[in-house]
Amino acid sequence: MSLRAVVLHLGAHKTGTSLVQKYMRDRPAACKSAGISPMLRGDGDKLIGWGRERELEAGSNGLVAKIDEAEKNGAEYFILSHENALGRPFRPNAAHLYPDVARRAANLKNAIGENQPWRVIYYIRDQASFIESYYLQTIHEGSWNDFDSFVSELGSHGYSWTPVYNALCDLFGLGNVVIRSFDQDMANGQASYLQKFLQSAGVTKLKPFGEFDYNPVRNPSIGDRGLDLARGINPILINTSERRLFRKFLQENFSNQQYPRPVLLSEAAKAEIRAVYRDENKRLLERSAENSRTPI
Repeated sequence: MSLRAVVLHLGAHKTGTSLVQKYMRDRPAACKSAGISPMLRGDGDKLIGWGRERELEAGSNGLVAKIDEAEKNGAEYFILSHENALGRPFRPNAAHLYPDVARRAANLKNAIGENQPWRVIYYIRDQASFIESYYLQTIHEGSWNDFDSFVSELGSHGYSWTPVYNALCDLFGLGNVVIRSFDQDMANGQASYLQKFLQSAGVTKLKPFGEFDYNPVRNPSIGDRGLDLARGINPILINTSERRLFRKFLQENFSNQQYPRPVLLSEAAKAEIRAVYRDENKRLLERSAENSRTPI
């Protein structure tokens, strides 16, 4: 077997999955030289969907064929990056933040096949930022609730990342799961984030990527004026095509690159949430670093 790792980059939402997907798409020569065969986002949408059993059963032959093709072509790493594979967070009355993680990750593992050299990468971020960012994502997707209504419907399960890590470790093995901090890895810019992602995937040939220079901002969130526009216009959009067109318009003209980020949680509320989870997040990252079979 030439493959050293089947790398599953599974989220969380709003932690750079679009950046990874589009960077590898835009660097085919570097990926080939580094021994990487990436699966394109469009293929992931088709073959994985939202990680439901029927979607993965329908796409299983295509997934396996892509991995077999990568191996046949001499790739060392098959990298599948898809943030929707584990379902959505924040379901009311659920046991924890991503309640479908165990079932949908098992669906993915079964669809690909048990005997693979797994490497699972999962990014977390501080919970206050995650709540804000995911709310803005729902607006991009067509919702129009105000932020207070969104928060009131989050449920009482809390926002711990630990159940996600435990479920992934139970399925793929303790040494095969890497938890990384989006906040820390993105603090020094996209180049640093991308380099650390590939290092966590176990890729050893990083020279083909040079300085990881990559300037496009992928999947930007909306700015404050964009949020106001979206909450007014989303209720009158009637189909997916209209929502996609409007999302593109917002990202091109009213993103947080052109306008200030919306103020959603107060500084006091952010501090309160962060105080609850700061130590737990730190311990989780330490556990992952200690248990991972590849240095991170």
